Amino acid sequence: MGTVPTNAAFKKITSNNITDDYIQLIRGSDKTVLLWVDAAGIIQGVNNFEIAAAGSNKSVQFNNNGPFGGDSIFVYDKTIGQVSCTTLITTAALTALTDVIAMQPSPATSLANFNSGNLKVVASAWNGAASVPDIWTIQDVLSAGSNPSSTLTFAHSGPGGASISFGGATLSIGNILSNQIDANGNVNLDAPSTATALANFSSHFAQLFGSYWTGSAGGTMPTLTIPFVEAHAYNLD
Repeated sequence: MGTVPTNAAFKKITSNNITDDYIQLIRGSDKTVLLWVDAAGIIQGVNNFEIAAAGSNKSVQFNNNGPFGGDSIFVYDKTIGQVSCTTLITTAALTALTDVIAMQPSPATSLANFNSGNLKVVASAWNGAASVPDIWTIQDVLSAGSNPSSTLTFAHSGPGGASISFGGATLSIGNILSNQIDANGNVNLDAPSTATALANFSSHFAQLFGSYWTGSAGGTMPTLTIPFVEAHAYNLD
């Protein structure tokens, strides 16, 4: 680091090779040297130079069409290592050492519970004429009142149909609520395809599991498998 010049005035640079050439930036109130260029043309004293931050405390600084900008909806809390913002859009991999949290910023009160924010996964689909978003939304939805029940909801919007695949993994579920249960309490197992003039289609299998004693331990096995087979035959000529 160069030596702090003692002369509080600006000195004209005539050549980068002259050892006493420098530029000083001084504070007008007390003539303190804040920033200077040493004989090698290197800026020194940057640690003495402060730029007022935009926004409020913890606001992340960003280029706001030229000058620094800051906003209360985009903040960083260094005590817990947490960045908070209203909407996060990423076109690359999102990597976290611990958790990725979509947190509801408003605390619940005796009058109201607040659902979580939406976690949206957006694909780009062709609808036959243009590119449109295909969106899956995941949200924690709470019922009203104290100690509310929580429902993890999956919603889809897009130009085509939708299904959820777990890739062959085992899915463990407590209670199942399905729109395939009709008003009479019947569970409807739809056929995989709609019948045509060439073929009928049976429904999926229904398996009822029981538990039995092996003589030394309890075991569970399918005790009854019910295939619903379309037995009608039609003249397809």
